[in-house]
Amino acid sequence: MQKTNYFKNILIIVFLFYGTVNSYTQVSISDQGEQQAHPSSVLELISDSKGFLITRVNGNSMIDDPTEALMIFNLLSNCFEIFVEGEWHEIWCEPIEPFTGPCVGYEEGVMYGGKNYQVMEIGDQCWFRENLNIGDRIDGTETQGDDCGDIEKFCYNDDSSNCDMYGGLYQWDQVMCGETTEGVQGICPENWRVPTHEDWTILEQNICEELENSNCSSEFPNNESTTGWLGEDEGSSMSYNSGLWDVGALRNNENFGESDFNAIPGGYRREEDESFYNINTGAYWWTSTEDSVDDDFAWYRHIHYHLTTSSRDRIPKESGMMVRCLLD
Repeated sequence: MQKTNYFKNILIIVFLFYGTVNSYTQVSISDQGEQQAHPSSVLELISDSKGFLITRVNGNSMIDDPTEALMIFNLLSNCFEIFVEGEWHEIWCEPIEPFTGPCVGYEEGVMYGGKNYQVMEIGDQCWFRENLNIGDRIDGTETQGDDCGDIEKFCYNDDSSNCDMYGGLYQWDQVMCGETTEGVQGICPENWRVPTHEDWTILEQNICEELENSNCSSEFPNNESTTGWLGEDEGSSMSYNSGLWDVGALRNNENFGESDFNAIPGGYRREEDESFYNINTGAYWWTSTEDSVDDDFAWYRHIHYHLTTSSRDRIPKESGMMVRCLLD
């Protein structure tokens, strides 16, 4: 009997609330006692210490059949968006911080494959500020070729929108266009090349010095024997767009985004099971340097959401990872 009365009371409360809301043309919700909504408003939220939190989603593609005037905050692009006349429109986006400095002669970026890539100067190097996204998408269960006349790419979860957001994921032979000499042009545009293990080391040393961290040469040595997580907060400095990264030490570091390298967590394709991993938690890039011990492996770089440092190691060439281009 007690349980029956409990549910009866709930029904009465719901009925009274429903009747109250529908008895008036206006509704106010306030944490300051009873207050009337403004005459021009159907609904008004009233507070001097709290805000209205709009729905946050990992990409507008998550919403099935959106209705006209629907609003969201897109965590992937860090933008407020509204759905109007069958399309999503950006209302406001997180501003992109100024460059460390565009490279001389490339102030307008680099046009390649129908896309204009931003570039930036760090130390004496000129890098793409975005991950490469060129070629035809194939499924992650397939194997890419090594023909630069017919470039193939993976997109995370076989979804082309992830390539648009994060860049393509490539196998090493495709990146190198079938060559094995480090520092070749590969799938990069003319006058640009796939950076070597040493090129990445110089980049890390430059970022380390810009952050005024200590012992940069010894923290990032020019050898092929040191592996693992190196440095202090260089990984955080390389990263960008906190809304894309899972909450962790990387995005919470005070130097997040300082270097303008604009690293975003596009994940990778693992060769063992031909599946995709670590979107929103990790960024992975190829170098053009083979492992000197096992030529089935090549060097790569990696940053992860739970650490502020950066990692170097060898990985099977059949893996799928991102590519940055370096001015030759």
